[in-house]
Amino acid sequence: MQRLKQSFKSLLEKGADTPSERYSGRCQPRVLSVIETCKKRGLSALDVISEIVTAVTERKPYPDVFNLTSD
Repeated sequence: MQRLKQSFKSLLEKGADTPSERYSGRCQPRVLSVIETCKKRGLSALDVISEIVTAVTERKPYPDVFNLTSD
């Protein structure tokens, strides 16, 4: 998990304009979309992505990180 956090932190610092083979394919546009949404909502992209990755690796339902569901 620490390695993943470091990778995303590096991606956040370099910005979306820096090409990287590691993040190419289907994953990169999704991650960049989450990052942009976090910026617009004033959230920490690293925290949001970490929460999602943790849920997936623990085989839990996807968290509602953007509070899109109404209770």
